[in-house]
Amino acid sequence: MAELFQTSAMETEGLRFFGKMSASISHELKNTISIMNESAGLLEDLSAIAEKGGTIDTAKVKRLSATIKQQIKRTDDIIRNMNRFSHLVDESFGQIETAAFLRLVIEITRRLTASAGVTVTLEDNGKPLHITTRPFYLHYFLWMLIQYCINAAGAKGELKLTPKPAGNGGVYIVFSGLEMVPDEPEQHFIGHGGENLIPLLGAKIHGSVPEKALHLFLPETPEK
Repeated sequence: MAELFQTSAMETEGLRFFGKMSASISHELKNTISIMNESAGLLEDLSAIAEKGGTIDTAKVKRLSATIKQQIKRTDDIIRNMNRFSHLVDESFGQIETAAFLRLVIEITRRLTASAGVTVTLEDNGKPLHITTRPFYLHYFLWMLIQYCINAAGAKGELKLTPKPAGNGGVYIVFSGLEMVPDEPEQHFIGHGGENLIPLLGAKIHGSVPEKALHLFLPETPEK
């Protein structure tokens, strides 16, 4: 019964996370649509002026057209990322390329991190690092870590994620740009959902005061 309860509780938290990310994505889509709608309205105003014999500001028309094209591309990117995020729940286990996965996490959470005043970037050396993991729950756990790092970020508000190979086939993800690094960061997540996610992912976390960073270890394949 205890195991059943833990799984149910974790799934509930996972649904809350999914809902939070979905709401953030919908806000981003609403913003791009609002910008396109405003630009289309201004184009209609210019057309009305032209119909009445007025002179059209062609430079303004070009700027508005460029804005609409830019927002269409942005909308397409958001929907593509939304689809990738939604499909994370298709399989409990799956192979990921670490840098590409981190890029998706950063894009999905960009609105939330920006509203917190923090810029999150990826440092990728271009060498593929593949692991087999539980993608949806890894995404959820990475968001937990990003939230923690937001509160510990330095005055610049810049957080950098760097994937690195581990000697045993796993990977390290380094969260750098912190002002405060706790002695036992893993303990912070015990009681905040991490007590289930850490063993589920086979994860280990430690802090590095000299680097002002957290190191997340993920195995090549966690135990099933």
